[in-house]
Amino acid sequence: MPETIGARHVGPRPRRRTSVAIGAVVAIAVASTALGAVPAAVAEAPQPAPTGAYVSAPSVAPDGAFTVDFIGETAECGDGGDAFSQSWAFVDAAASTPLPSPSEANSALGVTSRDGQMSASIPDGTAGSLQLTCTPSGGGAAQTISLPLTVRSGPTATRWSWSITGPVGAGAVVTASAFGFTPGEQVTASITNVTRGLASGGDLSGAVAAPVGATVDGSGAVTVDIVVPSGWVPGDDLDLSIAGATSRFRLASGPGTPMPLSSTEALSTSGAVFSGGDLVVRAGGFAPAETVTFSLHPSTGSAEQVGALVADAGGGVAGTLRLPADAPAGVQRLWGVSGSDDGRLVSAALTVAASPEVVRISGEDRYQTAVATAQAFAPFDTGTGTVYLTSGNTFPDALGAGALAASIGAPVLLTAPEVLPDAVRAELLRLRPATVKVVGGTSAVSDAVLSQVTGLAFAHGTTRIGGSDRFETNRLLIADALRSASTVYLAIGSNFPDALAAGPAAASLGGAVVLVDGGASTVDAATLRMIAGLGVRDVRLVGGRAAMSAGIQSQLEHLYPGKVTRYAGADRYDTAAQIVAAAWPGAVDQVLLASGANFPDALAAGALGVPMLTSGSTCVSSSVLDRLAALQPKTVSVVGGTTALTPAVAALKRC
Repeated sequence: MPETIGARHVGPRPRRRTSVAIGAVVAIAVASTALGAVPAAVAEAPQPAPTGAYVSAPSVAPDGAFTVDFIGETAECGDGGDAFSQSWAFVDAAASTPLPSPSEANSALGVTSRDGQMSASIPDGTAGSLQLTCTPSGGGAAQTISLPLTVRSGPTATRWSWSITGPVGAGAVVTASAFGFTPGEQVTASITNVTRGLASGGDLSGAVAAPVGATVDGSGAVTVDIVVPSGWVPGDDLDLSIAGATSRFRLASGPGTPMPLSSTEALSTSGAVFSGGDLVVRAGGFAPAETVTFSLHPSTGSAEQVGALVADAGGGVAGTLRLPADAPAGVQRLWGVSGSDDGRLVSAALTVAASPEVVRISGEDRYQTAVATAQAFAPFDTGTGTVYLTSGNTFPDALGAGALAASIGAPVLLTAPEVLPDAVRAELLRLRPATVKVVGGTSAVSDAVLSQVTGLAFAHGTTRIGGSDRFETNRLLIADALRSASTVYLAIGSNFPDALAAGPAAASLGGAVVLVDGGASTVDAATLRMIAGLGVRDVRLVGGRAAMSAGIQSQLEHLYPGKVTRYAGADRYDTAAQIVAAAWPGAVDQVLLASGANFPDALAAGALGVPMLTSGSTCVSSSVLDRLAALQPKTVSVVGGTTALTPAVAALKRC
């Protein structure tokens, strides 16, 4: 038989819940943080909540029952026990209405409870307070405690759920979600191990989890993560407590166990999204076929429903929700609320970024697109400035040019192998650099083109930088532009996506992109000498082991211990997103979005030196959109025409 202590049922039983209509649920929580300053009473002796008196619900029906819990030793009423006589009244703006005498005190595991009855004469919808008048039994002055309380018929607008991934044990995390608190108030959450407390005769040492503090959001909702102490084991009965400092409402679950969930059943989102954008969500642990309503809410203000999904036969929901176009920017939370009274509440942090202005940088062909990109640069002052001129037909010699161009403020223009396009010639004349550096050998850019550029008579002339192969050309370019570099990105020279993605990031860190034979077991001696000569302190490998061998990583880790990092995503787009995330961890003004399927547009755009993400031609991958939203740019510049990147990409359509 289960054991009863006072008014509290101890033993297996369904988790206590109060129902609420789904239409009333607009719940988003602020992530919990470790409680910095735990109230002294909690710090000195274990107890379920900070010292004080709490009401069991923020509202009660006319003639309805309610409970007041006393935690610790209050100044006004002691521990709520027989040392004080108590009289209760409901006080509102119109009157003070005496209430029936409260029940005798029932004490168990750090909580003393008294039950009360609301007067049927109080009009429905009246907001006021429950006034407890406590008089010492041995004589002395009476003192009062006021607890906010509303008289309202119908279900109380409170609801909660708790879950745990894995078994109860030291270090496990219980996630509790609830609403019904006062917006903006501070709450303290903890868990009491009823099994341990009873076994020790009521001693709560080791039976109360460390309290966690959190701020309630603008709709009265909160989520907290509570760490299970050592010594707790599966099968222990646990009692959740969340106590509001302003509302004086204490949610008490009653003995039970959190809902066990696998990591895949926790609510997951795409992590960041633009206002008006699509949000991919996934969660589990619901009842089959039940409807789960999702709402979005900032830390202050009203929540807004964003959609609903129906659970499958396994209790999982997965789908895409559309955020409102006016969703406020910032870190918010998404909550999912099941349709059944005893179902789950789930929430997850979500970064909402203001929708950026999307502009397109393009021309009639790759050469004119590069010209359009270069027009972001003002004409150089007389006798200053450099322009890199590279092949628009082949990429090998030019791969490292973008990073170097960005590091010295130089545009990159493209040319056909045998003739200088008219638009490129006109742009060179507009820029009037002191020097033009032609990148690559004669197979990439012919002597005829070199002669045409030389004929434009720039102040310091036109020079060719080209080696016997792409790797030597890359080393010559770096030697020409840099005397030192703290960071280098190593990328393969046999393909373009990784090297081009790394270019702007390298420039932002004062570094360079170094091309290597990724399939080789080690980096060649000439490249190692160059890296050492630059004084590099940070080596970043781009691409997975299929692109950049494990032998190269091992060699560099031996030469630069603790200074080698690899960036490798699920595909070229994800790799670019990882590179950008590491180089630009915060918000930026502008982001470039270039094709990851071809090289010319990204090659020229890399010279702008701002974060550059890449995309397929018809949609933007989730990892790229998530990174884009996390960067919170004011402007996204789509580089290339509508064949390279369709209007759907410019609309930031998620794949």
